[in-house]
Amino acid sequence: MIGGIYMIKGVRALINKVCKQIDISPNYIYGIIMALNDGDYAHVYYRYDNYKKDYYVGIMQVSYIRAQEIIKKYKALFVKNGLYKKDLQVIDLFDPMLNIFIGSLIIKDLYIKHKNWAKIIFVYYTEIENVDDALIKKDLFTSRVLALSKRWFAN
Repeated sequence: MIGGIYMIKGVRALINKVCKQIDISPNYIYGIIMALNDGDYAHVYYRYDNYKKDYYVGIMQVSYIRAQEIIKKYKALFVKNGLYKKDLQVIDLFDPMLNIFIGSLIIKDLYIKHKNWAKIIFVYYTEIENVDDALIKKDLFTSRVLALSKRWFAN
């Protein structure tokens, strides 16, 4: 099988490594990756012909601007892991390890701030912080991530 759960097994070790190091549950990272990429992470590598700084790219659909902020905030952690890029280019965000590291740190920051997984997922995806909880409960993407995150433990 080209897509779905079989493809994600190729990056399972990366997800586990990153999540262990930054002390965050890998199941939500898995759920986000699967939901963002319709069960097939490989297609995001070829989605854009012209990479622009306002695109969301890579396995966790990270924006260039957010990536720069996270790398600046956690510079020592990126240096320690050999992932620091002084002159980050949009194309660098297609590196699965770098992309998972950045996306997971964004999730960790959101967890520290919100402590509510549904809201964390919604804010990660939409970048809208001030939202009514009733809207989050109705959001299909958030529901899908929460359901997919439960599958992590089954595989």
